Amino acid sequence: MSFFLANLILALAWGALIGSTAVSTLLVGFAIGAGVLWVARPLLPPLADHYLRTLPRGVALAVRITWELVRSSLLLAWDVITPADHSQPRIIAYPLACESDAEITALANLVSLTPGTFALDVSEDRRVLFIHAMYSPDEQLAIAEIQTKIEGPLLALLRPPTLSLGTGVGAADEEGIP
Repeated sequence: MSFFLANLILALAWGALIGSTAVSTLLVGFAIGAGVLWVARPLLPPLADHYLRTLPRGVALAVRITWELVRSSLLLAWDVITPADHSQPRIIAYPLACESDAEITALANLVSLTPGTFALDVSEDRRVLFIHAMYSPDEQLAIAEIQTKIEGPLLALLRPPTLSLGTGVGAADEEGIP
């Protein structure tokens, strides 16, 4: 069974115990379930440790994407309500570190989710993602921001660990990916 599913079941059990299905109750149950899995991790296989390490990464990515969504929405709204046009649109050829279809799709969706940017196409060799950006004075800066704020954390979340003998440490941890 997936550890995420086990965590969801623990969250639902918490909601049933409390007698509420409010989102806040289920979030507290999810946090308690993660705590239970953390305490029980010596009894669980090494992939449980990977799940417990990636859970904070997933939360951090969600917070980062939410912040980028708010920031870019405010920038876009400011551009609409002011008389001056602050946009500097361009098409960016973004070099992909993503390899699988799922990774490329997730990256394209996260890029398109942010107001002012839109994933247009993927090259035939799947090495370049073409992105339309409304506010991009410098292409290299835009590429660096996507790599550090979206693609790096996304790959750390989506790529399964390569287990070393006896340690249970994933390859992402050995490479220094946060």
